[in-house]
Amino acid sequence: MKIRIETIPHHAQRYDTPGDWVFTPSGDLVVWISELADQRMEFLLSIHETIEAILCRQSGISPEMVDDWDRKWTPHGSYLEPGADPMAPYHIQHFATETLERQLAAYMQVDWEEYGRKIAALSPDK
Repeated sequence: MKIRIETIPHHAQRYDTPGDWVFTPSGDLVVWISELADQRMEFLLSIHETIEAILCRQSGISPEMVDDWDRKWTPHGSYLEPGADPMAPYHIQHFATETLERQLAAYMQVDWEEYGRKIAALSPDK
């Protein structure tokens, strides 16, 4: 399997998401990350999406299932992103990935709150 990660302008994403992924027919993984103007944060986001994609595939959760959930989901309660919602088909995979992402952020001296603000600022609705 090949893994290709590209950083792109947020408006070029397939929908309003900071990170997106698909598997090609040959089984390669393609990940798109929205520009954050901080390579450390872009790296964290790319690691999150890459690991989440692999865990989802291993669990039989397709990119289409993730996309469908993400596109229909709206923030509610304390859930600020689709994967954080316990009803998400990929909630367990998202949680496991975020745990690793938070550890990497600490090692890389990335402020988790600032990282979250930069990601939230990408959405035109916020």
